[in-house]
Amino acid sequence: EVLEASKVRLSTLFDPKKFPSKDQLEAKYGIYLYRNSVNAANDVRIDGLGDAIVADIRRDVASQYNDQICMAVESIIARLREVATDIVDRTSKPAEGLKFSTLLAKINKTCDSLDGLNIIGDRRIDALVEKMRATTKNDAEVLRMNNTVREDMKHQAQDILGALDTFEG
Repeated sequence: EVLEASKVRLSTLFDPKKFPSKDQLEAKYGIYLYRNSVNAANDVRIDGLGDAIVADIRRDVASQYNDQICMAVESIIARLREVATDIVDRTSKPAEGLKFSTLLAKINKTCDSLDGLNIIGDRRIDALVEKMRATTKNDAEVLRMNNTVREDMKHQAQDILGALDTFEG
């Protein structure tokens, strides 16, 4: 847009060689952030820009950081809620025809993946994941054969859902 406006403004005096290319501008003035990591705004080091611009960039980075943290926590809570709801649903039904081995595998797989997603090291999340993992203390055959064990598992999952309902990240 600036280049096109210069053509009009300068008319016959316009010389495209005197204008840097888009790549040259980006190389000289571009700011690149590696967005696959979570960095605090104070981790951003910027040289050669005014204090006001650096402050604006740090505010943007801080906002992005907070957004990433919120999305990560919301994702963890959603996964825990989904699995806990599945536990309550399956343990509320008669055991005939239900595959508890599939449910136990889903719980373990979810807990294993959530261990690595708690990027802020929130102990409350760790505690909820451990409560979820504790629901797998019995094997599939015991769950299929024992109503009391299924009820206990259902109550554990309901407690997790209650904790998730009051969770504030």
